[in-house]
Amino acid sequence: MNSSTAAEIEAEMTPLQKELRDRGQWLFRQRSYLPLPLLVALIVWIFLNPPPEQAGAAHHQWEIFCLGIGGLGMALRVWVAGLVPAGTSGRGTDTPDADQLNTTGPYSLVRNPLYLAIFLMWAGVALFLRSAPWFLVMCGYFLICYVPVIIAEEAFLVRRFGSAYYRWAERTPALVPRWSSWKPSVLPFCWRTAARREYSGLLGLIVAFTLLEAAEEAGSSSSLIAEPFWMVLLGSGVFVYLVLRTLKRRTRLLAVAGR
Repeated sequence: MNSSTAAEIEAEMTPLQKELRDRGQWLFRQRSYLPLPLLVALIVWIFLNPPPEQAGAAHHQWEIFCLGIGGLGMALRVWVAGLVPAGTSGRGTDTPDADQLNTTGPYSLVRNPLYLAIFLMWAGVALFLRSAPWFLVMCGYFLICYVPVIIAEEAFLVRRFGSAYYRWAERTPALVPRWSSWKPSVLPFCWRTAARREYSGLLGLIVAFTLLEAAEEAGSSSSLIAEPFWMVLLGSGVFVYLVLRTLKRRTRLLAVAGR
């Protein structure tokens, strides 16, 4: 895209859009840390206000339901990571980057599948508190943190891909999937790529749930130990994390050409 076209796009943006884009560029660099303030607030709240005691089965069913919602988000991240070719879905920490526009697979259903995945993961964690107000706080926090990031990323894609981006955006929603627009991915799913990209996110999700469970136990019974299920899950998550981290950093087993 030539500079004159980029300048025209800049001129067409409203002051609010420019402000959100600039804020999003800063938040993009901080996005790995954005969940931490919310998680700390949730932990403190559940410690000070543990949910009312429920019958054993109902209590565990709700926890598994919340874990399932978060796991659905994690599964979406894994699905996206295992399908994208190299040069798309950039993982940079400073600015958005992409060498080609990905419009197939998950990206044919929704323009921002990774942020949809993050919302689902946060939703599962927030629902763990059994508090509608806190779920609404989570939704507001997500909008404040990630809508500017999405705007910044899409502004980059407009500059980078121009009319190709507009054609894709016209038929593809931002966050709510449109199932009728499905197009198969150009590449098959690759477990090695998904494992290389998403092992940290998996551990982060497990740690978040385990900390909430431990805080709930501490608040209601003064016990600092989570229930055995969560301790086993945490131990398994740490083991998987260490194995995949070692394979990524010290071997080529997870490296795949073109991914």
